[in-house]
Amino acid sequence: MDARPSYGYRRIAAALKREWRSAGHDPINAKRVYRLMKKSGLLLARHTGRRSPRSHEERL
Repeated sequence: MDARPSYGYRRIAAALKREWRSAGHDPINAKRVYRLMKKSGLLLARHTGRRSPRSHEERL
């Protein structure tokens, strides 16, 4: 089982691209996958890179 909570649009697009190319179809456009996932409410929360400030309970 995968440790990630869900698949993002990039992983979905990459998986679809591999699957479609092996079947002989044209590759999938990642922007289209993003747009469809956004419309369906399937996108993951965006990572902002900000952390909550730490509270120091002990003396520094």
